[in-house]
Amino acid sequence: MPLSKSQIRSLEKVISIAKDILNSPAAAASATSSRKRRSGKDLVEFRKMLIGARTDGASVAALAKEHGVSAAYIYQLPVPKKAKAKKVSISKKAQPKKRSAPRKAAPKKASKKASAK
Repeated sequence: MPLSKSQIRSLEKVISIAKDILNSPAAAASATSSRKRRSGKDLVEFRKMLIGARTDGASVAALAKEHGVSAAYIYQLPVPKKAKAKKVSISKKAQPKKRSAPRKAAPKKASKKASAK
């Protein structure tokens, strides 16, 4: 089955785009980077180190770049919250009294004798 001129042009365009992608520096950089495998013990130590650095106020972007992990991975790690300030309880005598709105008197119901007349 012979190809039409428009089909040939579109195939040539796809081929040229593929060549451009393969020759780009981004493709070369992703091909050379490799993932680092960590054992269980190493991973636990690595996580503790990252959590410690985060509590000290280290930048997530700097940590991710330094250790070769994504920023999303670092954000997923639990960061201990700072100690909360204790609530000071006020004794009941020192608390201001709550004022309620004045109540309206309920309308009086008519007695059965008055309504029967």
